[in-house]
Amino acid sequence: MRRSPGSTPDDFLSHWLRFGTGGTCWAGHGALYALLKAAGFSVQFGLSTMRSPRPVSAGSPGHGTLFVRLEETLFIVDATMLHGQPLPLQAWHSPHPVWGTRVHRDEGVWSINWKPLGRSRVDCQLVEFDAAAHEYPLRHEQSRYHSRFDGALHIRLAGRESIIGIVKGEKVVRDTSGKESFSPLSHRQQQLLLIERFGIAQEIVAQLPPDEVEK
Repeated sequence: MRRSPGSTPDDFLSHWLRFGTGGTCWAGHGALYALLKAAGFSVQFGLSTMRSPRPVSAGSPGHGTLFVRLEETLFIVDATMLHGQPLPLQAWHSPHPVWGTRVHRDEGVWSINWKPLGRSRVDCQLVEFDAAAHEYPLRHEQSRYHSRFDGALHIRLAGRESIIGIVKGEKVVRDTSGKESFSPLSHRQQQLLLIERFGIAQEIVAQLPPDEVEK
């Protein structure tokens, strides 16, 4: 079986440069780990779980994240939650309308409260702060069969003061005030937006199947 796209840092970064594509937390953070390590940072793999009100399948790989230590402080560096800046692992809160995030303890466990684009706020519960390197490729492969992102297009692009994305058949924009607007898209409209707004290569967009699941 072919490896999942972006399963190695070289694979992820070469696809990003050539096709404009990103990836899920496992692919993106595997590449970011390598980049931070090469830049001289003390970086650790992390494992977490999203405390979504929707049921999670028994085979769900959870969520991958990263931790960077600067002097005596451990920071959460997460490229998929898009919280705007590294978050200190301590009681912390940002009221920013676009990037607003809260780090807190819930029943003795550190959690990050954040807002996915087009969805309600959710806690990301941190469960492992120094995971073994082999966990990431294993969980990435596990996500091939057990992922919330299966069956429909999900993409986000962070600007300076806004976020735009496509979430399960809708264009979603979070503006500078934090308000989100929703516009339904046909399959063809999704394809055009991927090329014109997100910069995804046409040869990749041509392979995009229609959405299979409801919102």
